[in-house]
Amino acid sequence: MKIKNILEHSFVGNFLNEKSLVVDLGANKGEFSNAILEAFGCEVYAVEPIPDLYKGIKERSGLRKFQACITRRSGKTTLNLPKNRCGTIYPASGEDAGFLEVLGINFNDFMRENAISSIDLLKVDIEGAEIDVFETITDENLKKIKQMTIEFHDFLYPEMRKQVKAIKKEMRAKGFVVVSFSFFTNGDVLCVRKNMINAFWRFYLIYFVKYILGAKRVTKRIFRTIAE
Repeated sequence: MKIKNILEHSFVGNFLNEKSLVVDLGANKGEFSNAILEAFGCEVYAVEPIPDLYKGIKERSGLRKFQACITRRSGKTTLNLPKNRCGTIYPASGEDAGFLEVLGINFNDFMRENAISSIDLLKVDIEGAEIDVFETITDENLKKIKQMTIEFHDFLYPEMRKQVKAIKKEMRAKGFVVVSFSFFTNGDVLCVRKNMINAFWRFYLIYFVKYILGAKRVTKRIFRTIAE
């Protein structure tokens, strides 16, 4: 089993190939999307609401761009713009905070409008709106997803923690192996369909790979801090 990590998002690389579909929610300037295209040559849907970031996603074969924000309900929505952080649906305080009106789309509507029948990898990094995704996604659509790499933002918004815990529990109940590669937060959570991996690889993923990769990441951060 090959665990890939791109921009702090971990996933099982064995399950991706040139026929795969990867959906990148919170694409920013397309760094993750482009890395996936380079590694696997598959189809990628990149979703990003902020105009300047969206414009930074370069047009290329295999990549489809969507300028939208994933929200609980489809329609116009307001993003708050905290200083030195990405836009969020959560309140932003301070005299430098601004706001932006964008198109919001519920994830079920996004899948329906784009006739998505299967997602090989769903990457979710949407500054708190991940709660809306998992609290509204239908069981029918969840069954279409093979694996997910999620950055939960409970480290920024502590009020989320109970919801994140409940979502992880629900994902396990609905047939996913759930692994948090972050030691102290839920900033890098992998959910992969249990029926895609046998008992040995589940053990390997949960108890071995998690701690080896986590230890490497912590060590890198320590050395980076010392260097700075």
